[in-house]
Amino acid sequence: MLFERYEIDTLESRPKWWKVRVEEIEAFCAGIKKGFTETIATTPGGYPMQAVYYNCEPLSDPGVNWSAAASSSAPEKFKSSPAEKQTVVLCAGIHGAEPEGVVALLNVISLMEYGVDLRGKNNDKLLALLNEYRVIILPCVNMDGRAICPDHLRKATYEQFRKASQGAWSNGDFINWMESKEYFPLPLDKVAFPGGYPNGDGYNIMHDCANPRTTEAAAIMKLVEAQQADLFLNLHSCEGGPYLITPSCFNYQMHVERGEKLRLLVLNENQKRGQTKQQKGGKNFSQTINLNTKVTMLSGALALTFESSVNAENGFDELLEIHYTLFETVLADGLNSPFAPRSEIIKLQS
Repeated sequence: MLFERYEIDTLESRPKWWKVRVEEIEAFCAGIKKGFTETIATTPGGYPMQAVYYNCEPLSDPGVNWSAAASSSAPEKFKSSPAEKQTVVLCAGIHGAEPEGVVALLNVISLMEYGVDLRGKNNDKLLALLNEYRVIILPCVNMDGRAICPDHLRKATYEQFRKASQGAWSNGDFINWMESKEYFPLPLDKVAFPGGYPNGDGYNIMHDCANPRTTEAAAIMKLVEAQQADLFLNLHSCEGGPYLITPSCFNYQMHVERGEKLRLLVLNENQKRGQTKQQKGGKNFSQTINLNTKVTMLSGALALTFESSVNAENGFDELLEIHYTLFETVLADGLNSPFAPRSEIIKLQS
């Protein structure tokens, strides 16, 4: 079922480098030369879901999946070559009304392609860090949701934010955040607008984590297993933020502890750079099961969600710089300590 794009006329104009529309994402990825672009899925709406690879020499088949390796006496055998650079998967746009991560990843691609971001600014520190890893970028997973949502939600009213994010029923009532998760899929014949959470078939990809119903989630699962992902960084946006979310308690103890360490490192760096005026509370070990959980089950990767902010107090440039802080902080820490030391993960659990 197709829906018209939700336009909010009162929003300020985006800068030229704020490229978030599906046609802009497709055109930008088509021009990639230093990396390699692959369409790994086609959305229900007919859009390509693309992956962009850098420093990714082909991996040999380890001859074992993570589940089996993790139950053996040699869990490190899941990695076909321990000498390989760690594999980092950067993912954005699982929820289509959250474009901040999409912008950030297109700017990262620009850095790796041209040495400058879409603003024409360099970031030699981040570029050097990225080149220490095998990097796979999923610039926009939910292209269907992105196609019908505004370019941003800065200065949107609460009602506009809610409609763009979770949608509205046919009677005009807004679908709230928790209510949207009572359906899988969202009954599209009963909505006036579905919001950017679901894909074109009504499925919230973030919660398509068991037997996959969506081509988008299935493609992510196939990719992280085949590429033996070590870190999966899942970029979202919310009314608060910015903050990194500690992994759920449905995870390896080492990952939960590492996630908490990284949460504090990123928060401290945000505060040092004046990028946040709030502190997300203390430890928050949820019991959530979502796509991140499945990523860890498939590859042993440390899977983390980052919530950027859609608040008007953050300007467009600052929203991008907040992501740069995230990437620099996390990737620098990964060079000091591997994200997914598989033998240690299992040893700590036993």
